[in-house]
Parts: sequence; structure tokens; C-alpha cells
Amino acid sequence: MTGIEPGRAARVKVMSHHKTRRNSLAAFGLVPGSEVTVIQHRPACVIRIGETELALETSIASDIFVEPVDAHKASHPEPSAAT
Repeated sequence: MTGIEPGRAARVKVMSHHKTRRNSLAAFGLVPGSEVTVIQHRPACVIRIGETELALETSIASDIFVEPVDAHKASHPEPSAAT
């Protein structure tokens, strides 16, 4: 998560290997596949998930692996094929 610039959206790919930590973060909606927006990195990593903002210690944020969300695809989803 620490490699995403503030203001950018990202999709969670892999979560922490710590089961207790993973379960605690899941209670806030932070699970693989969820989309987050990085607000800031210092003094803590702050992310937004839906209407929730979470402040994470750097060590926790670095255990969450994400991929950037393409801004064009996020705001203009491709139409589904007509049946």
C-alpha cells in the first residue's frame, strides 16, 4: 500500500499473513478485492474504504499488497455484452 500516491485508488490483492490482523481489518471492509483510496502516508498511512477512513501503522500498511486502479476504467466501466 505504501507505493500508491496519495489521492490514488487501489485494489487490495493480498492481505497480511497475520490472521488476527487480517480479521480485524476485514471488519472495516479491507479484504482482497476491495477498492481503497490512499489519503496520506505520514505520519500514518490513512486510507478510505467507502465512507470509512482508517489510519494504519506503516508496518501494517506494508503488509497489504495492492494494485493501482486505472482511473479511466474506474469512472467508465466497460458495458457488458447484450444478450
